Amino acid sequence: MSIRAERKIQSRQAIIEKVLLLSYNGQPFHCMSLRELAREVGIVPSALYRHFANKDVLAQAAIDQVTVFIKSALFQSRARFSTHSDETTEVRLETLFQFVEQHSTYWHFFISERWGNYPILEKMIYQDIFDLTRDLVSDLKKLEKYQNITPDELYMFAELLLEMCLVWSKDWINLCKNNTQESDKKIFLKNCLNRVLFMQRTIYL
Repeated sequence: MSIRAERKIQSRQAIIEKVLLLSYNGQPFHCMSLRELAREVGIVPSALYRHFANKDVLAQAAIDQVTVFIKSALFQSRARFSTHSDETTEVRLETLFQFVEQHSTYWHFFISERWGNYPILEKMIYQDIFDLTRDLVSDLKKLEKYQNITPDELYMFAELLLEMCLVWSKDWINLCKNNTQESDKKIFLKNCLNRVLFMQRTIYL
């Protein structure tokens, strides 16, 4: 790869990373302008337009990268889910929150822009969550304790569980941003665990 091509890739990535960082710091995508992004990255607007002709193109590129990253990570988590079936629910929640904390800008963008008032992002994230729900259903079907649950019940359970995990992930990001004490994080984790266990008990009735 030529130096010019490599710099072009780096510049494009810098723009996307800046979008994620601005979102993380409280600025929704619909409030961002391409000129502002160019200034933040340190390039002239015309250079940014060579990468992204308009905001819709940038939105799609950003959510594509975020989604590929999240789905890849969750795929690895699901693979571990299959090979470590003896892991407790608490350990799995801890693993999820650790991953969210390590890659908080990606998760924040995915969760926040779900209802961020930018139609292209909302539509794409809606489809991504639908896909993730189906993947979770597929995983749960493999576990013996879910064998006697109807397909509709299993889908509703997976849907609710995923929704809660997204909400909790956003809450966890805020806890980390506010430098919350570890003892308070443990209380939060315990509360999340209790809710999952309650859902499990309910569906087994």
